[in-house]
Amino acid sequence: MQKGVVDGYWILGDLVNQGYDPVGVMERVFRLQKVNCVTGNTDCYLGKGGRRGPFFECVMSEPALLNQLVSVEQGNGWARGAFSAKGWFEWLRDLPTKQRIVLPDGTRVLGVHALLVSDRLGFLAETTDSELIERFSDC
Repeated sequence: MQKGVVDGYWILGDLVNQGYDPVGVMERVFRLQKVNCVTGNTDCYLGKGGRRGPFFECVMSEPALLNQLVSVEQGNGWARGAFSAKGWFEWLRDLPTKQRIVLPDGTRVLGVHALLVSDRLGFLAETTDSELIERFSDC
């Protein structure tokens, strides 16, 4: 391993969704050498459906959120269409939730976006030790 030389890249989720050129971002990422990617919540929203709020129920009780809902839906729909048209949709949909490697010195590295099994918030300051042990039991 040489000093100052990149050995590889880790992209730990939220590769794309917001922004004007999500396909261009994917193409740049794919050109990187030795890249490890995991899915993030925005990647899941595009590849598997769903999204963060506002949700339809909230808009029904608070109509001022309608413009935000429409904007999110339009953005996600446009990005899904762009990924499908350029052949990236399946790759994005199938991104793993974790990546593991062993460095040359034997150090084991685990890369995740949030939890090992989902994109939900991994832990907070008030998370107990027993909760951490349960959530990260296979580490």
